[in-house]
This record gives sequence, C-alpha cells and structure tokens, in this order.
Amino acid sequence: MKKAISLCSSRGAIVFHIAERHAGLLPDDANARARAITWMFAALNTVEPPIVDREVAEYLEGDETWYEQRLPFIDERIRKRLGELSGRLGNADWLDGAFSAGDLLMVTVLRRLEGSGIVEEYPNLAAYVARGKAAARIQARFRRPTGGYHRRTDRLTKVRAPGSDSGRSRAAEITTRARQGNLRSGMRLKWKPVKTASRLLS
Repeated sequence: MKKAISLCSSRGAIVFHIAERHAGLLPDDANARARAITWMFAALNTVEPPIVDREVAEYLEGDETWYEQRLPFIDERIRKRLGELSGRLGNADWLDGAFSAGDLLMVTVLRRLEGSGIVEEYPNLAAYVARGKAAARIQARFRRPTGGYHRRTDRLTKVRAPGSDSGRSRAAEITTRARQGNLRSGMRLKWKPVKTASRLLS
C-alpha cells in the first residue's frame, strides 16, 4: 500500500511539474489555477483510493472466501465518490472551464475502472472519460514523439519516426532484442524516453 501511495504521489508531482512549465495544463488566472490544482488533489486523494482498494482486493484477495462479500462494500464507496463527481461535472465538458491538469489526472483515475462497468453507470462521466481520451490537446501532448533517443543502461539508441516503415521495423527489432536480453541475463533494462512527457492516457 505504501508503494501505491508513493506511485500516486510521484504521478501527481510529475504532472504538476510539467503543468508548471508548459502552457495549457494550468490556467493563467490565479483562482482558476488554484481550482485546477485542487482537482488534481481530489483525483489522487479522494476519488482514487477506493479504486485502488478494489484493485488490491481483486488481485490479492480474489481467492479468499470473503472476497465476494467484501467487493460490494468497496464498490459502494466508489459509487459514492463517482456520484459526487458526476453531480459536480453535470453537463460540462471539463471540471472547471477549459481542460486542465485536474482533468488529466481525473480521467486517468477513472480509467482504472475500465472493465468494471461502474463508470458507465454515470453517462456524463463515461462521456467525460471518452472526451479525455480523444481530446486533440491531450494527444498532442502525450503522443509518441516523431523522433528521439531512448536510453538503455549501456548505450543510446536512436529511434526513427514511427510513421515510417524503417522506423517501425527498427523499433520492433530493438524491442525484440531487449526482451531477449532480459530473458538471457535476467536483468531489467532501464529505458528512459527523453522527449516523452507522459503516456497517462495512452
């Protein structure tokens, strides 16, 4: 659980760091900016915890005899949060005016429920998630870069633009060799996309 909290905190810090330095994720107006940051906290600290509890129960407690009895209580907590969020969103496209880092994190959190059918119980939230996934603004910020370097522990490999056949074949070759190397050596390769900000909504 501590690890999950750490990951959530790191994710919020990363998004905030990017939003502070690039236009479009935080409003210029001080009050609107404060509200957007508040939604970032709400996504990670209010909406997400019961969703994480559901995942923990599913993956770690699914074989327990009391799992089926416990799951409805967790889902009830999730529905309480989503009901409040749905009421706040109403018919709006985004949580507070224009799209912001708050929406980015909220959509990311709600996507953790994909396959459960819970979000679909709230049509405006389902539409909200769909907008978040399809928004050109998000795609422009978080799509795969047209070129760049991917760092491996022992070398740098230039990756060509993914739109070209040579780029795709080269990327596939690199991925295959990396996986084979992992299997042979038992070591985990560390890749660092230098130019990619995030893939939260991919």
